[in-house]
Amino acid sequence: MEKLKFGTQEKNTKISNPNIQKTKNEKTKPKQEMKQLRDEREKLTAMAKAYPLADIAEKLGFVPRENGGTSIKWVCNDGQSVWIGTGANEQKFNSFTNEKLHGSNPINFVMALDQCGFVEARNKVIELIGRDDLLRDEEYQKQQIIAAARRIEAAKKEPKPFTPPEKSDIATVAIHNYLIHKRKIDPGVVEEAIADGKIYGTHAGAYSNMVSVGVDQIIEVKGIEEGKRFNKIISGSSREEQGFSIGAEGGDVKKIYLCESSIEAMSLYDLQGQHGDMYTSTSGARPTPPRWLEKFPKAAIVIAFNNDAPDPKTGKQAGQEAAAKLRESLKKADPDRPVSITAPKGKTKDWNDFLKIIKAEYGEEFYNNDNAIDAIARRHLPLEPTPVQTVHNPNDIER
Repeated sequence: MEKLKFGTQEKNTKISNPNIQKTKNEKTKPKQEMKQLRDEREKLTAMAKAYPLADIAEKLGFVPRENGGTSIKWVCNDGQSVWIGTGANEQKFNSFTNEKLHGSNPINFVMALDQCGFVEARNKVIELIGRDDLLRDEEYQKQQIIAAARRIEAAKKEPKPFTPPEKSDIATVAIHNYLIHKRKIDPGVVEEAIADGKIYGTHAGAYSNMVSVGVDQIIEVKGIEEGKRFNKIISGSSREEQGFSIGAEGGDVKKIYLCESSIEAMSLYDLQGQHGDMYTSTSGARPTPPRWLEKFPKAAIVIAFNNDAPDPKTGKQAGQEAAAKLRESLKKADPDRPVSITAPKGKTKDWNDFLKIIKAEYGEEFYNNDNAIDAIARRHLPLEPTPVQTVHNPNDIER
């Protein structure tokens, strides 16, 4: 009995001993604190990653300078520049001057900018925002994100500076020679475009680029030299405005040929330029009607996009897919307006290729060659009323 009683007493003593209980509480307390700290750190990290990147860039001294539509160029006093996405991509960043400066979220941005580790970058972002601000309630966080989104939208709506590239007489001579000798465009067409200020040359370092000036405020720049080939629309331009155009103007326009570039427009004008026809660059194969066409409500439209090679995956041709959609949109907007499609066919991928093949067969003076004129006529089937027309490959002509 005593043994049993002793055991019971020992058990009771173990439970009621305050010194032993205190020791257990002291051991548990650090674990709880560590868990709280860990949870708080994870929360701070998640919030720092989700914080609007544009806000962090602004806190680091960057200012928005150029709106690229889907992204905005931010520039810092030290010359660093970075493109930060908008909308769904507002947490992504990329730089054309610093290959290491690309990724997503504020922490990775600071890591790339300062070339530091994750912990250091995270702590810097938290410091920039303010630890207390990050730990406030969800409603505050929501308001912060909304405010940042409004600032980004305001930056997007700011009028963009329109600064045409500086003209270079030396580069203009290079462009003149390039279009005549390399692209085989008639000297009269090239000189007409240069004299009217529709094309000129500009320098980018040691390279010459061709500038095509639109009727409205739109400018294309094309790199013409090996290793530096590119096409772009300069900041401030809009594809909704009328681009490079040659041929008829104003109220004399009876038919408008929509081409993918100024070189294609000049090539087609060279091939079949007729009084009353205007040849205009749309700066790419666009499936939506440009706003400027409203200035010519009575003109027939001929969509003359390129004959691109089929996509290996889909088998679709980008230029002709866009042409079909554009024709559908134009006819829906105005069923009475004549709208048709014409394109090079076979191995002839664009109008400049087509022009070069014609001149290789019949020489530079093909205009005075009846056979050449007949050949061109046979390559162009009647444009109306059939909706889609083609131009035959020169190699398919029966001799």
